[in-house]
Amino acid sequence: MFKPNNELSKTQLNTVLNMISDPVFITEINKSFEPLTFIFVNDAATSHVGWPKEVLLTMNPYDLVDPGYHGTYTEELIRLQDHSTLLLESVHRTKDGTKIPVEINSSLVTLTDEHGKSFILSVVRDLSGRSSNQMLHERTSKEFESLYLHNPDLIFSTDPLGNFTNMNPACSATLEYSKQELMKLPYDEILDVAHINKTVDQFSKALKGQTVTFTATVRTKSGRPVDLNITSLPILVEDQVEGVISIARDITAQNITENLLIESEQRYKSIFQYNVDAVTTLNTAGELYYSNPAAEQLFGCDRSELIKEPFSSFIIAEEREPFHEKMTMTLEGTPHQHETAITNTRGEKRYVHLTLIPTFINKEVTGVHCIAKDITESKQSEEKISFLAYHDTLTTLPNQYKFQQDLNTLIARSSIKPKPFSIFTIDLDRFKFINDYLGYDLGNELLTKVGTRISELLSEDAKLYRYGGDEFTIIHLDATPEESLQLGNKIASAISMAFDISGFDAFITVSIGISHHPDHGKDLNTLIKKSDNAMYFAKKMGRNNVQMFNEEINTLSTKNLKLESLLYKALERDEFLLHYQPQYDAKTNRISGVEALIRWDNEELGMISPADFIPLAEETGLIVPIGEWVMRTACHQNKAWQDEGLPPMVMSVNLSIRQFYQPDLPQVIGKILEESGMAPELLELEITESMAMHADSAISILKQLKQLGVRIAIDDFGTGFSSLNHLKKFPLDHLKIDRSFVDDICLGSEEQDIVKTIIMLAHNLNLRVVAEGVENDLQQQFLKDHRCDVFQGFHFSKPVIRDAIPELLRKQTIS
Repeated sequence: MFKPNNELSKTQLNTVLNMISDPVFITEINKSFEPLTFIFVNDAATSHVGWPKEVLLTMNPYDLVDPGYHGTYTEELIRLQDHSTLLLESVHRTKDGTKIPVEINSSLVTLTDEHGKSFILSVVRDLSGRSSNQMLHERTSKEFESLYLHNPDLIFSTDPLGNFTNMNPACSATLEYSKQELMKLPYDEILDVAHINKTVDQFSKALKGQTVTFTATVRTKSGRPVDLNITSLPILVEDQVEGVISIARDITAQNITENLLIESEQRYKSIFQYNVDAVTTLNTAGELYYSNPAAEQLFGCDRSELIKEPFSSFIIAEEREPFHEKMTMTLEGTPHQHETAITNTRGEKRYVHLTLIPTFINKEVTGVHCIAKDITESKQSEEKISFLAYHDTLTTLPNQYKFQQDLNTLIARSSIKPKPFSIFTIDLDRFKFINDYLGYDLGNELLTKVGTRISELLSEDAKLYRYGGDEFTIIHLDATPEESLQLGNKIASAISMAFDISGFDAFITVSIGISHHPDHGKDLNTLIKKSDNAMYFAKKMGRNNVQMFNEEINTLSTKNLKLESLLYKALERDEFLLHYQPQYDAKTNRISGVEALIRWDNEELGMISPADFIPLAEETGLIVPIGEWVMRTACHQNKAWQDEGLPPMVMSVNLSIRQFYQPDLPQVIGKILEESGMAPELLELEITESMAMHADSAISILKQLKQLGVRIAIDDFGTGFSSLNHLKKFPLDHLKIDRSFVDDICLGSEEQDIVKTIIMLAHNLNLRVVAEGVENDLQQQFLKDHRCDVFQGFHFSKPVIRDAIPELLRKQTIS
């Protein structure tokens, strides 16, 4: 223990340490045994590293030790905890960067003052002046250490009792034990039981001064047997044997090969002569000198002709180099297998699976047995399956999976060697409607011809894929954004030209979105998403349009763009369904009809509110085919209920303003009624007041519809702009009070007066009144007291699926 108990002793300590010619450092350490800063350095220390004392006292040992020696220094510090002293060689870096080899002699010192702190006292010796012999010795030692540590063979030493004293990393790795575990095991505990006596005998010879070489089998930690070829020799210290050092090579694989060859020799004739696979024997030059009948059949010639040619002459040109590589490795003593292709004397290309086995005589490789299994049929099947997996069956173009695979490969390569490229998303505009018009078969013909026309426009730096449905994609290599835009416009222009579809001129346009790597992303999902968004924007710009992704597109609502795209596919994918809200007769409280309400259940987004997609359908014009689908589905469903024996009831269907002004609307509805077989009087068409703004046109259309025998209702009355004069002229049957007025009934007399006036007005025009949004008893009673004819709302029933309607009707029959 060291206890400087007064200022005098500290001064004496300074004086004593400054008298030492070697550099001295005292370092404080914390409780975790980590060095803190120097608390004392002598004058020799400042001269040693070139730093003034006041700077050194702000530094720690790691600031002086060369970074390449930090690991060794840390390991020695850990040892210092147990041994109190250490001696190691290291390298110091001076202030000017000079590296000085040093020997550091450190001791652990604990003060016995009230703080009980611990310090490291280090005396440093400059080794720069060592003799060349010393340096040569040290270099040789380091080279030996490197050879020891990095040798793939196992190197280990044992004491005379057979206990491990050291081993290299290869030893630990092969035996699956850590060095610490092996140091606790005697040598014989890792030996296979059958090899203990032989190994002990050889070990004894080594202890007597002999160098011995032998084979033995050891067991790894997991129990796996490993065959070793071991050379053991004595460790001599002043002519006394202090232990044994052994060098062992893993010969497990070699033994397996030799055993296979022995077995193969024993069965040579049966395996070769009667093998269904082609068996040939080659010399070290690759020349044939034996073949079995199956080989003669495969190669298309008899043995006498076969032995005139080198085996590689049958291998197709592009596969010869890999074959020669496998042959070279086999001639080095290791069997190999690989698949290749040959061309026989009949000119047939055959795929074969080759097994190359070295032949040995006196442990020397003298040739190769080559077993060729004809795998042509299975290979062709694999290729066909692979083609089908990565190609579209209709157009034979590469498909979505191939696109994603190629794009991922391209992105990976670009991360190593950057290359610009673009991806295109190409969507056919209004293909659903064209397909409906042409029919499924002709629609497929159109898709095929679109693919062909685009392919004919592309050079070798662009590849076309059919992504699915009416969507194609392109990868455009080594292209600038401007070049890709030019290609996109070229494609759009070409597609807009007429297609001859079975003698019929079909016209279609495309919307194309493009994203560019690396400007718009460096991963597959980002690039696809941005090309998709650009394509949606192209559609929004009026279709027959090409757009390169940009910030304007990026700021648009992705949800709206996506929703519009999905809406285009919704009919094709059969994603729409109808719910039905019952309408109850005010006098009987029985169901007198239902209103068909569309719902959209999208696979990706789930159930989407009509409030979100109906305005979008109106904007895009999709409301017309969607409305027609609603009409057809509702009429067929109503007729189906009647066919099940349910009482006839009115089916109310909403007409959009776009539908209403379609010139063929009466014909479409008439056809639907005819197809469904539903009585016209059971169909009620609901129009809004806004449709009546063009009164003359509206009256004309309504009269045509009435001639079909259907009913007409004006929906959401009170929210539009229709005048009383117009209402008097319209051939209406029902007037529906908007739910906002029904909601306000409970607010006061003014709101109630509005509802009473609407009911009275309707009755004066001989119209039945339907109140929407009835949600409580108070509303129902008020409406009933003022002679409202029909109720509809959650107070009676929310909109339900089709299968729930029969049950509701049966319940009211029972009641």
